[in-house]
Amino acid sequence: MKRFIEFFVDNTLIMNLITIALLVAGAMFILTARKEAFPKVDFDMVTVQTIYPGATASDVEKLLTNPIEDKIREVDGIEEIYSWSIEANSTILIKLDPNLKNKDKTITDIRSAVDNAEDIPADADDPIVTELSLKQHPVVVYSVVNKNGIKNDADEFELRKYAKALQDRIKDMPGVSGVPERGYRDREMLVEVNLSKLNDYHVSLNDVINALSGKNVDFPGGIAKTGSEEILIRTIGQVETAQEISRIIIRSNDIGVPVKISDVANVKDSFEEEREIAKTMGEKSINLTVRIKENYDIIKLVTSVRKEVRSFEKTMPENFKIVETDDLSQYVVRRLDVLKGNAAFGFALVIATLLFAFGWRIALVAAMGIPLSFAGTFFWMETANVSINLMSMFGLIMVLGMLVDDAIVVSENIYRLIEEKVPLKQAVVQGTSEVIVPVAGTILTTIVAFAPLMFMSGIIGKFVWVLPAVVSAALVFSWFESMLILPGHIYDMEKKRAHHHASKKPEDIHSPLKIRKKYKFLLTATVRNKYKTAVLIFVIFWASIFFGATHLKFDLFPATGIEKFIIKLEGKSGTALEEMNTRIVAIEKIVSELPKEELDSFTTTVGVSQIEEGDPDTRRGSNYASIVVNLTPETDRERIASDIVDKMRQDMSQFSNLFPKIEVHLAKNGPPTGMPVSVAVKGDDIATLKEISKEFKDYLKTIKGVKDVKDNYELSKKELHVRVKPEIAARAGVSVYDVATAVRSCYDGTVATKIKKTEEEIGIRVILPDNMRRSLNSLKTLKVSNKQGNLVPLNQIATFSSHEGISVISHNGFRRNIQITADIDPTAKGVSSVSVNGMLQKKFADIPQKYTGYTVNYEGEFKDTQESMGQLLKSFIIAIMCIYIILVAVFRNLYQPAIVMAVIPLSAIGLVWSFWSHSLPLSFMGLMGIVGLCGVVVNDSIVYVDFINKERGEGIPLEEAIIDAGFKRIRPILLTTITTVFGLMPTAYGIGGYDPFIKPMAIAMSWGLVFGVVITLFVTPVIYGILYDCKGVLNRLKGKRICEDVYSVAEQTVPTAMIQPEPESRRRSRK
Repeated sequence: MKRFIEFFVDNTLIMNLITIALLVAGAMFILTARKEAFPKVDFDMVTVQTIYPGATASDVEKLLTNPIEDKIREVDGIEEIYSWSIEANSTILIKLDPNLKNKDKTITDIRSAVDNAEDIPADADDPIVTELSLKQHPVVVYSVVNKNGIKNDADEFELRKYAKALQDRIKDMPGVSGVPERGYRDREMLVEVNLSKLNDYHVSLNDVINALSGKNVDFPGGIAKTGSEEILIRTIGQVETAQEISRIIIRSNDIGVPVKISDVANVKDSFEEEREIAKTMGEKSINLTVRIKENYDIIKLVTSVRKEVRSFEKTMPENFKIVETDDLSQYVVRRLDVLKGNAAFGFALVIATLLFAFGWRIALVAAMGIPLSFAGTFFWMETANVSINLMSMFGLIMVLGMLVDDAIVVSENIYRLIEEKVPLKQAVVQGTSEVIVPVAGTILTTIVAFAPLMFMSGIIGKFVWVLPAVVSAALVFSWFESMLILPGHIYDMEKKRAHHHASKKPEDIHSPLKIRKKYKFLLTATVRNKYKTAVLIFVIFWASIFFGATHLKFDLFPATGIEKFIIKLEGKSGTALEEMNTRIVAIEKIVSELPKEELDSFTTTVGVSQIEEGDPDTRRGSNYASIVVNLTPETDRERIASDIVDKMRQDMSQFSNLFPKIEVHLAKNGPPTGMPVSVAVKGDDIATLKEISKEFKDYLKTIKGVKDVKDNYELSKKELHVRVKPEIAARAGVSVYDVATAVRSCYDGTVATKIKKTEEEIGIRVILPDNMRRSLNSLKTLKVSNKQGNLVPLNQIATFSSHEGISVISHNGFRRNIQITADIDPTAKGVSSVSVNGMLQKKFADIPQKYTGYTVNYEGEFKDTQESMGQLLKSFIIAIMCIYIILVAVFRNLYQPAIVMAVIPLSAIGLVWSFWSHSLPLSFMGLMGIVGLCGVVVNDSIVYVDFINKERGEGIPLEEAIIDAGFKRIRPILLTTITTVFGLMPTAYGIGGYDPFIKPMAIAMSWGLVFGVVITLFVTPVIYGILYDCKGVLNRLKGKRICEDVYSVAEQTVPTAMIQPEPESRRRSRK
């Protein structure tokens, strides 16, 4: 290494070129880097969705969900599986093992298993297998709105035209991966048949369907070779307009008079049946969701799309407008601006500290390490495909103050040699070489503390890995900069001076002599009363631990800094879509009355209940709805999101008669986690599951601080069962299938054929008119065609009976289940996800014995917390072991590393009181800060203990060595701590911008270091003294035993008179 140092000192031109190249590479990355809110992660989830029009939830479970699950069961690499069977829809969510080595193979196996599922109904849609990823995540939504409202099909056609044109323009833009629409209905030709006219003309529904499918053809007829040319032959019978459809002949009667479609039906150019309604700010709209391509910058994309949208808006009529909502880029800009401000203030504080402590020369060369280390880290981020996001930026802020520590040590050592009149080049090379190992040791302990966090598994592990990776990369570049580039800069700067020494010694520049003397006085008193001090620290430590255990809550990802919440609504089963749309106006009114400084925008979807796109727990049906409410930034409003939501819950409670279920979900920061309380009761019988779930809900409602207690059992929906009389139907020549298709054609309709155009396919649907579909009496007049073409009245071959069916059937691990969920009031004291789930586990421990065949799983945030805590504990243990091994290598014994590492658990005193005084719960980010703190907080103790050893090596007595080492090294110990703390304080206290998501980690690191340095300066010397007192006692006991053994042997071999005591003078000289 010394040769490398000499090379760069001798070739400063090369060193300067490398410096410039590194700075340029870093600057280029900043200008071109991808920016996003959080690191992109793979969710390790796959969904299988199958549509079966008209099927009940029980039919969907029996005919779709069960057969598909049976095949998926055979696939390896699946951790968990959930499914929801609802009316006309089967959704299966598969969570893959996060430690899979070949995820693509498992997904391929799932696709093959689904394809091989047996007995899937022919009239069901093909199952769609989708891997959930951030490619599906929306970055901005544009809503096309008609200011005059939508009064008829003509208005909707016009709205649809402009929405389609805008969608096409956005799709063609670079960086856009897709623009799915919501509230956009496909065009459809409706053939609304009149049952009485069908009877008059002796025509059945199947006759109409067959006529349409048989006449709408465009079929190739081959090639005719006529001499020297070939001619393509096509049979053309396509229809394109409602008029052409009306003229299609169904059949001719006995006297040859044709019966046309227009004789028995009304044909109109319209849209498919409305199954969901999209609204923006209470107005009906078509919403276009813009999705971003992987590795594309979100800010750049949204800026270019916004420009294109505003240009398009100018071409639209005045009664149309485009509303922008859910702009994720603004969220990213705000978050990154906050961190930029934090970094700027932190950098300024670090530089000010260096100037005050060392003067401009050392401050300058030490501070140069920051931009160079950052530039090297940016270069690594570019090669590792790491974006600029909240986690990577905070990693840089966290390491900001640490980057100058090694530069300070190197610079101070070089200038010490210069002051001792050592030749400049020798001083630079020797001064750097002397500290290579200790500087590397301090950096290595920090890296090994953070490194285990990079190997956490699951979504959370993938979410946080970039932070320790960035910290480690920055520290590595900092070490190389201080070892290779910094010496050359000092050599260049000092070579130009007339004299190669400073006017003052670095130790004397702004030296806080009074502080050092006061510290020496306090340290002397502490060391001389070390046992009393140890007892006091012991009591304070355990008192703090007890206080923290009883007063600090644990919240995996606290609900702070939230800018969005979702209202999920469920009407009574069977509520029509139009009625649901009417009812939701009352809820929209409450939302719209939020103050302007709080409400940014809101969008409503009637017919769908979901938290976000891709939400596996999505509910579809006419009695569902959801409202996404976007708030202004938290810094711009007086109330936090949870307070706004609590008030809205009170206001919405008056409409419980309209909506039996009203849920509000806060969109938390960080990776996706479940509900604070989520209990899965699994078994076979729905009635028993309901009984068990009721016990859980009743108990949860008695716990103070628990709110929104509910389960996912859906209210029963009325069903009309049409049961075919087998013998009578057989004599009439009608099959059950004939009846089923005829009934479906009446109410759901049957697409007989499609009109195929370049840009779209238009279905031709045979269905009853709207007024007839609203009455069950239509079935009484329905006639079904038999094999001979005769019409048989349905009421003669079938019976009708009313029943109540299940709306949703959920599976968890291939078994039926009911999920009980609840939220926790963040302001409630002593109530957390962990505590509430612990109470439930204790209360319902006997469920498996009480209800044979039924099991209970505790999931959601509680499960995520257990997994995260387990991984953090594992990371903590690995970090401690690695730090200890490094310290053993440094000190070459087993007990001095224990002295150094004692500062780690004792720092918990400061952590407990700092979290409590800041009213912060212990969270995942806070615990990450604690794990990272382990490697940083020991560095000062390493310096202290090492200097005590050097003092004792010079023959200085133990107590004097401890006090003298503290007196001499308080300055660098304080300085390295202050620079790191000052780098973090702006983030911890919002100086330059406030970000509550990363505040817990900044608080843990900064205050942990503050209390850690107090422990280092006062408790480390006490532990050192006590340990060596104990060692001395053990050595004396060991020596006494040896003497006793010697005398015992002597008594057996030597006469007693010959045994003489050792003279006192000799004993003293031997000692």
